[in-house]
Amino acid sequence: MKRFLSVFSGLIKSSIITIRRFHGILIRAFKKIPKAILIMTKVEKIALTVLAIIAVALFIAKGIEIYHQNTKVQPVVGGSLIFGSTQEPVNLNPLFVQNDSDRAITNLVFLPLVKISPNGKMEKVLIEKHSASKDYKEFTVSLKSGLKWQDLKPITIEDVIYTFSVIKSPEYNGIYKDIFKNISFEEVDDKTIKFILPAPYKNFMSALDIKILPSHLLSGKAISELASDSFSKKPIGNGPYLIRKSNLTGASKFVTLEYFKDCIVKTKIKKIEFKFEKTNENIYFDLSKGRVNSLINIINDKSKELKKNSDNQIITNRLLQYNVLHLNPENALLNNLSVRKAIKYAINKSEIAEKVFNKQAIIATSAIASGVYAHRSYDDIYDVATSKSILSNLGWSLNSTGIFEKDGEILQFNLTCPDTENFKETADLIKNQLKTVGIKANVQIIDPAKFQTEILPKRNYDILLIGETLGNDLDLYPYWHSSQTNENGLNLSSYKNEELDKLLDEVRIETDLTKKKDLYFKIQDIIHDDIPAVFLTQPVDEFLVPSNVKNIKSYAIAEGSDFFYYIDEWYIKLGRGPKGN
Repeated sequence: MKRFLSVFSGLIKSSIITIRRFHGILIRAFKKIPKAILIMTKVEKIALTVLAIIAVALFIAKGIEIYHQNTKVQPVVGGSLIFGSTQEPVNLNPLFVQNDSDRAITNLVFLPLVKISPNGKMEKVLIEKHSASKDYKEFTVSLKSGLKWQDLKPITIEDVIYTFSVIKSPEYNGIYKDIFKNISFEEVDDKTIKFILPAPYKNFMSALDIKILPSHLLSGKAISELASDSFSKKPIGNGPYLIRKSNLTGASKFVTLEYFKDCIVKTKIKKIEFKFEKTNENIYFDLSKGRVNSLINIINDKSKELKKNSDNQIITNRLLQYNVLHLNPENALLNNLSVRKAIKYAINKSEIAEKVFNKQAIIATSAIASGVYAHRSYDDIYDVATSKSILSNLGWSLNSTGIFEKDGEILQFNLTCPDTENFKETADLIKNQLKTVGIKANVQIIDPAKFQTEILPKRNYDILLIGETLGNDLDLYPYWHSSQTNENGLNLSSYKNEELDKLLDEVRIETDLTKKKDLYFKIQDIIHDDIPAVFLTQPVDEFLVPSNVKNIKSYAIAEGSDFFYYIDEWYIKLGRGPKGN
C-alpha cells in the first residue's frame, strides 16, 4: 500500500506542478470556454462531451491500473464469529483462569512473552531477543519496541516484573503457583529482564509461555484480592482482541471482543462474540436460528448432524492428553512383565473410544500423545487368545467361574478411578474386557477430593485409571522420572528405570529438535516395552465455525481452549492490500 500511495502521491504532485506552470494559459483558456461552447454546433458539443468522458475514463482506468499493479487480493479485516457455550467464564485474569471459557477468551485478549507451537518450536511473541549464560543458569530477555496495552499505554519491563512478582508471591494461589518458587529476576534496563535459576535448565524459555499483566492498572492492589478484582471481569490486555462489551451477571450473558489494530499480532476476524446459555439444547436452538454461528465444542451426538449442513465446517484437533491405566508394581503380580502383557492384550481400546467417547477419541499407544513431532506410534493389538495363553503359561488355570486361579488364589486386582461419568463407563468396560480373558477387576469409584488426598499420594491402588495432560513442551520428566515416585510426584506407576531417568534428564536440556525427537523415541520405546502403564484413548476436540472462515487447520493442542492458537491465520473477507504482505 505504501508503494501505491507513493505512486499516487507522485501523480498528484506532478499534476499540480503542471497546473501551476500553465496557470495563466489555463485561466485564459477557461475564460474562453463558455464563448467557444456557444458558437459550437450540436455535433461539436456531442463530440466534446464524448471526449471529456473518454478523458475521465482513461484517467480512472490509469488509476485502477496503478492500484492493481501495486496491490494484490489478500485477506483483510472483516466478518464476525459468534460462539455459543454452556460454560460461563469465571475469571478473565490470565493468572487466575479456571475453565475453558476463561482460557479461550484470555488467549485472545492477552499475549505471552513466548509460546510453544505444536511442532515443539519456541515462538517469540512479546520478546525481541533472548540469551543464556554458558551454564544455563541465567536467561536475559528483551521486549520488542512499540508494544501497547489496549488502553494504548506502552508495555514495559515493569509489567513483566510485576507479573512474575505476583506469581512468586506467597499470597498467589493461581495456576502457576510454585513454578517460579526458586527463580529470581532483576531489571537490566527499561526493556530487559534477567532470570536467575538455581540449577542449569536449557529449556527454561519454554516456561515463559505466560501472559503478562498491566502493572499500571494493578500495581498497588493486594495480590490476595486480584482474583476478585473488577479487572477479572473486564480486563485490559495486550492481545489481538479487546473486550468491547460484556455482561456476565444478567440473564443473557455474553462477552464481545473486537479487533485491536495496534496489537503486534495481526488478525483478520473483526469481531468475536461469546454467548452463554444454561443448556446445550438452548445453544443448538440458537445455532438453528442464526443467533450463534460457531460452537466452542460439540457434544458427542451432534457431530454427524452438524456435518450435513454445508454452512458449517467442523475442525477436529487432537488434545495432548490421554486416559491411562497405571499398573502399581507394589502388587507382586503386577511386578511381573508377563502379567502386564496379558492385561495389555486384554484391553480393547477401540471399544472404549466408540462406546464411551462416541468416537470423539482415538486409541493411544505411547507416552506422548499423537499429533506432535515427537510421537511414536505402536501397533498395540487386542488379542484375547494371546492374553489367555500368557497367563496359562504362567501356571494359571480357568476355574468354573471363568476366572484364572492358581494355588487357591484367583487372579484379581482393584481398579480405581475418580468419580466422573467417563471414567466410570471406561472402568466398567475394562472390567468386562478383563473378565473375558479370566481376570477379575474390582472397580473402586472414589470421590475426587478423596482421590487427590488419599489415593494418589499414598499410591493406594493396584490399577489406576486416570487422565493426564501434556503441555506443548512435552515434558515427561514429572510423569516418568524415578525421582517423582514420592507422594508429591506424578509418576503414578511408581516406575523406576535408570536408563529412562538418564534419557529424561538429557531430553530436558536438549534444544536441537532432531536430537530431542530421537531421545523421545528412545523414551517411548522403553515405556512401551516395559509396560508400567497401558495407554487407552486420546481425546479429540471438535469445534464449529461457518464455512466462509478460511485457512483453519487441525492441530495437536494442549487443551480445548487452545484452538485459537493460530487465529492470526484465519480470515473471512478478501480485499486488495499492498504487495509484499
